[in-house]
Amino acid sequence: MRGCGKRSSACKKNWRPRSAQRAARRQAAPFSRGQRKSHPKSPGRKPGASYGTHHRRPVPELVDEEIVVPVPAQCPGCADPLTLERIEPQYQEEIVRRTWVRRFDIPICRCTQCGKRVQWRHPLQTSDAIEQRRCR
Repeated sequence: MRGCGKRSSACKKNWRPRSAQRAARRQAAPFSRGQRKSHPKSPGRKPGASYGTHHRRPVPELVDEEIVVPVPAQCPGCADPLTLERIEPQYQEEIVRRTWVRRFDIPICRCTQCGKRVQWRHPLQTSDAIEQRRCR
């Protein structure tokens, strides 16, 4: 600090090197934190075992409503008949005053002509995902 002459205890508390004083008055526009790392890690989750544990919600024990989704009449792409491959359950939890669980039995079909996979949807469904009986 200037004008202190001999450094008093008040001056010693407030004293900083000139580079620190200049940095304190400088704008924060470049968001600089000093030297950059020579080999920084790449951002985001790492693939493989480094990704961490995956969490999926368990299948609910109590289902309040079971809804059977109708099988589509024909392929939306080529209008040919479909063959039923399997029916996948999808669980959806609706939270009102108490949690309301719906189970949708979704038919998974395959077009006999073009081979396209077809999955129909009920109007109450909020998602098309059917990841092995997971809860939405």
